[in-house]
Amino acid sequence: MQKSSLFKRLTIFVLYNLYCFDIAAIVIVFIIFTPLIIPTSSQLIPSNTSLASRNVILGLLFAAYPITQFFGAPILGELSDLYGRKLILVISSLLTACSFFLTAVSILSLHLPLLFLSRLIGGFFAGNASLAQAAVSDIVPSSKKSSYMALFAVVGGFSWLVGPFVGSIFSNPKIVSWFNYDVPFWLLGLIFLFSWGLLLLTMDADKPSKKSQKLSVSQFFKNFASIFKLRIVALAFTASGVAMLGWMILNSFTAPYLTEKYHYSEHALSLVYAYYSIFWIIGGGCALYWFKKHPCAKLNLFCLLFIPFFILLFVFWNKPYAVFWITPIPIFLMSISVASFMSLFSHLVDQKMQGKIFGGYTGMLALASAIAPSFSGWIAKYGLHIPFAASSLILFVTFILYFVWYMQQKKELSSRNI
Repeated sequence: MQKSSLFKRLTIFVLYNLYCFDIAAIVIVFIIFTPLIIPTSSQLIPSNTSLASRNVILGLLFAAYPITQFFGAPILGELSDLYGRKLILVISSLLTACSFFLTAVSILSLHLPLLFLSRLIGGFFAGNASLAQAAVSDIVPSSKKSSYMALFAVVGGFSWLVGPFVGSIFSNPKIVSWFNYDVPFWLLGLIFLFSWGLLLLTMDADKPSKKSQKLSVSQFFKNFASIFKLRIVALAFTASGVAMLGWMILNSFTAPYLTEKYHYSEHALSLVYAYYSIFWIIGGGCALYWFKKHPCAKLNLFCLLFIPFFILLFVFWNKPYAVFWITPIPIFLMSISVASFMSLFSHLVDQKMQGKIFGGYTGMLALASAIAPSFSGWIAKYGLHIPFAASSLILFVTFILYFVWYMQQKKELSSRNI
């Protein structure tokens, strides 16, 4: 017997909640791990460790979560196609909660290897962000898919707002005496544990979309590679991955740039990320409205055309507060673009491939999040504005790829009104 519509709405809420805090877990470490590693007073690493070595350790810690998320997303997506969304979501959300508790324990015990291990485990099971997208796509009627997928862009923006503030507030003992660097991770663990319980109670058991077969790691990545064989979405899927790399270079280098060039404090940086999130949320909200009246594929074309030119302004405008007037428009447009990609994939790919496509998309986002910090740091030695130029160039390449795909599929997109 099907559960009530109230349970269905609650299930969708939990799925968005999982997606939100999976993404927030990537951002929160920017606020917490830096003061844990960089100061010479740090108890996690020896006091005689050089600054260069500390930066390497910090970069590896930042990369640990998204790099295993890259591997975890397609694997969990494939497992959900084979064994059902609910089973894999329930297991992965419980293990994600455990990984956050392990992170908190590693900080309390000042155990750096355990901290790395907890981030690696947490990142792998955070691949369930893609399962949340696939599950929502399965649940909602086809006529409402565009709106529901656009809402993920809003939720993603909200997570970039929540992450820094959760990190900065709950790690500050000046606010409450027992707040410390471990507390935000206890909180995240409890949130995922609560979500796990709600999924057990509210989500309908679903049938696997594929017959069970012998599983192997190599097969998972063969399946991931098979996404690029889907003629109707292959080039658009590639464009979405390239876009994520260009965008994450901008996001990952903003904090080092503002800190090194204009001496922004941690509090000021959290305000910058919160400011970013406001325009991301507005963009996602507009996408929700516009997708009801306008084809998302064509709208995405215009967004991708203008984004690189606004980012390029960072190369030429050297003012301490330029970030506050340059970034709103590209952030607004990028939010719409991300929502467009999600909507396109949900419409153009068969249900049996939904877990695979969204797993692959989340995996590419995770890979971009892992590559971007080290890449931008490496090219920044040639000039602090070089990463912004690189971000702009990569996003312009995204536009070219997407334009070619759009012209190839224009008739098909028009016939489906997407």
